[in-house]
Amino acid sequence: MTPMKKTIALILISLVTMMGMSSLHAQMENYNPNHDLDFSLIPFCKNKLYGFVDQNNKVVIKAQYESVSFFNTKGLAQANKLGVYGVINKKGETIVPFLSTRPIMAPNMTESVEGQSQTIPDVYHIYNSNSKKWCIFYDLDKPYSTKIYHDVKPKFDDKITSKYLDEARRVSFNNKTKKIIRESGMVNFINKQGKEIFKKDFINAYALSENSFAFFNSEGKMGICDINGHTVTKGTFREIKPTGSSEYFIVTSFSGPNNYSFFEGIVNAQGKLTVDTIYTSLRFIKDDLFTAKNDQGIGVMNGDGKIYLNPDYTSLIHFAKDLFIIKSKEDYKSYLIDLNANVVTKGYQDIKPCYRKTVSTAPDGEMTYIISEKGQELFSIPEKNVHVSEAYGGYYIIRHSNTNGLYSANGTPLLKNEYRSISQTNVDQTYLVQNENNYGLFEASKGWIHPLSENRINLRKNESKEDQIIYKRKQEIITYTSTMNNKSIEKVDQRDNAYVSVRDNVANVKLSTGEKISFDVKEKQRVQKHKDWIYVIQENRDRTRSIFDTQGKQLNPTGYFLSNVFELEDGIYFAVVKDRINIGVIDMEGRWFIEPKEHQVVRNLDKRFWEIGTAQDRALFTLDQKPLTKNGFTQFKIVNDYLITGHRNLDKGIDLMDYQGKIISSTKYSKIEAVGNYVAGQKKELLESCLLDSVGNLLQCYPYSEIKNVIEDKYIIVKDLHDFGIITMDGIEKVPFRYKGISYMKNVNLFALNKKEYEHELLNISFEAVGKKMNGFMRANEIREGLYHIDGEDEIWVLNNNGKLLITFDKELGKVHKSKRLNGTDFIKILSKQYEPVIANYKTGMIYQQ
Repeated sequence: MTPMKKTIALILISLVTMMGMSSLHAQMENYNPNHDLDFSLIPFCKNKLYGFVDQNNKVVIKAQYESVSFFNTKGLAQANKLGVYGVINKKGETIVPFLSTRPIMAPNMTESVEGQSQTIPDVYHIYNSNSKKWCIFYDLDKPYSTKIYHDVKPKFDDKITSKYLDEARRVSFNNKTKKIIRESGMVNFINKQGKEIFKKDFINAYALSENSFAFFNSEGKMGICDINGHTVTKGTFREIKPTGSSEYFIVTSFSGPNNYSFFEGIVNAQGKLTVDTIYTSLRFIKDDLFTAKNDQGIGVMNGDGKIYLNPDYTSLIHFAKDLFIIKSKEDYKSYLIDLNANVVTKGYQDIKPCYRKTVSTAPDGEMTYIISEKGQELFSIPEKNVHVSEAYGGYYIIRHSNTNGLYSANGTPLLKNEYRSISQTNVDQTYLVQNENNYGLFEASKGWIHPLSENRINLRKNESKEDQIIYKRKQEIITYTSTMNNKSIEKVDQRDNAYVSVRDNVANVKLSTGEKISFDVKEKQRVQKHKDWIYVIQENRDRTRSIFDTQGKQLNPTGYFLSNVFELEDGIYFAVVKDRINIGVIDMEGRWFIEPKEHQVVRNLDKRFWEIGTAQDRALFTLDQKPLTKNGFTQFKIVNDYLITGHRNLDKGIDLMDYQGKIISSTKYSKIEAVGNYVAGQKKELLESCLLDSVGNLLQCYPYSEIKNVIEDKYIIVKDLHDFGIITMDGIEKVPFRYKGISYMKNVNLFALNKKEYEHELLNISFEAVGKKMNGFMRANEIREGLYHIDGEDEIWVLNNNGKLLITFDKELGKVHKSKRLNGTDFIKILSKQYEPVIANYKTGMIYQQ
């Protein structure tokens, strides 16, 4: 709304208030964001009912509604009558009938016309929660232009088909269609405008790809139809499953006694059965490759039935590219073979894929070899049972039982195997290193950026999902965002916190009140604080730890020693343990807060809850120790500000519950985690993941192993067994499953698709290519508002916030830096490798030396 319109609106609202309309603030100003407001008619109130008058205060629509909105420039206003909402015009005629129990909204729906995205201006959802009915209204010059559909599930006695019925979910569209369940119980499809696009009905149906649907016929058998409802494959199958390729679908036949022995085959998008239903299991790998399993073993074929590896292997795991891990029947060793069955490595005791680029192997039980994705041995480590993860530029983080090290591609140790943890960050190829209570920041080519010290370093993401390193020292918090050169310094307000310095074995403390305290510090004593409360942790000769106050009084009870520190809002609590099996919690005065018990486990969960019990039998408690759950859990985990997961043993899975301990979903999932504003659940022993809303309501399940992220409530980054792809909320594939990683850069609305090491393809939010084979690290950094850069391996890319690639510069120039002085111009500032500022015009490509 323009400033003038806002001013008029304020005047009119004041006028309405004078006329007795005291609750207008509770109404929606404009329920359709596609139109501005029209103030030719003004709401008025009489006897607690609303109507409209013109600007001469003449009644045009009498007071008969419980609430109303302003009219928009389309001449439409929303009104509430007897508790339900409808839409009226300026004559008081009903345009959308009064059926909706929720306020009617006109979402900014879009559709693609000749490759261009355009908004559909007048599409309205209405829903009645009492009758469970919903409908779509469009083209409001023709009122009541769509039928009313029933959002209820049909009932089936056939156990084979009932498992495929959709769970209840929000009324939403995928790219082209929405499934509806009619009053008769039959399933059909409509487009974004609510128009029916199928001539016939099905018992049930779901999307296989953007243009293909699996349907059930009246006999409960499945077939495939296209987006126009034309049958591609007749209903003859028990099940049809999508794959990572829109060109092929896995089908399951009816066979055996009572139709309960199932065999799988492959149907292509044209409906041809390219692989007969003779396999006990088919799994999509990548591109057009599948693993095929029968009674003899497991092999590899493509979607057209060409066999690359005969199904006579007892074990076959996809390793990387066209290499597979097999187990030999003769010597029981593991080998890598290619698609021609050629063995490309020697035999190892075991081969374990690691991020599908390297493997950790132990041929004789005493030596671990690091192998490239081509099967070449890179280097070896004379230890067993290690975990290997590849880091930046061919470096490797190798984790042993309790320590970690960082190695180069030729096996040279950059950080010896002596650190508690080494974590890769996405801020200038740095590593967060921790040892005991000391933190440091390391860069492989430069060495230590911040040496190990007691200053805490944290890694987090900001609102734009950019990686940030937070370095806290004394009265400063230093924040590095995306690059080490993008640094900000914040002064810490010490008014509520003590300041502590230790020099020459004397601790000097200045409290927020200005009072000063000094006391001696012995060897192996460390001074800690919580706001204005000071305490000392001392390491004893037997490596146990004790707690003392500033007067030297020992706080931990006799025989008990410190195992953990909990910093809560109301103070410090200490977990203390006796003989490693008797754990309790004491407060700052040394008094028991949680009484010790034998074999007791105590854990504070995100400063909100206590987790108390034994290793295999725990319960959840509030901070004041009121029980929220019964015992029987092995672990609890915070999901978001509403949900908690309770992990049971492996046979029972995970429970999802709210903060009051109420079970929302029980033991369906083996993994649950937050993804944006949603929650993703991975089902037990199934290649299936489900999407839930932020309070645990099930929205939809998908035939993929993992849900990684949800983008703008439209698209989902998912993973099948090995590869990543992108689907719509309704399961339609948008990006094929052939990538080893997919990330989303929110600030520039771009998807980065990782095909191989540091090589990316970029797609915008409309899935149009922005760049191919872009080498380097995909992290968009702000130059100024609406302008960003990505520092690649050889080039600097400059983009706008819509993901449009404006220009590229040679990386030899240096790195782009923010410059307030250049805001609002066509110029950007690049700091050369000689640290001299270089000015470049990102529209013309002209480079100016300063």
